[in-house]
Amino acid sequence: MHRALDAAVAKFEAGDITGVVELEGLIAVNRLCHKLLSRYLTLDEFDAILRESDHGVLAPYGRITLHVFWELNYDFLPNYCYNAATDRYALWRERNCHG
Repeated sequence: MHRALDAAVAKFEAGDITGVVELEGLIAVNRLCHKLLSRYLTLDEFDAILRESDHGVLAPYGRITLHVFWELNYDFLPNYCYNAATDRYALWRERNCHG
C-alpha cells in the first residue's frame, strides 16, 4: 500500500498540474483497496499511510502541495490565461487572451 501511494505521488510529481485528476483517481482506488483489505488484515489508517507517502508527517507541506504550488507559480500562472468566451484557460501563446 505504501509503495502504491508513493508511486502515485511520484507519477504526479513527474507531470504537470493536469495530473492532479489522475492522482485523485489513484488515491481513490488505493483507498478502496485499503478498505477491502482491512476486512481481513490489520492495516494502519489510510490517511496515515497517505501522509507518510506524501512526506507530510514531519514536513509542514507534503510533496503533493509543493508540486501543485510549483506548477501553479512556474507553469500555469505565467503561461495560461482565462478566456471568458470559451469559459476555460488557454495557453496565451496559442490564443488571444481577450476572447
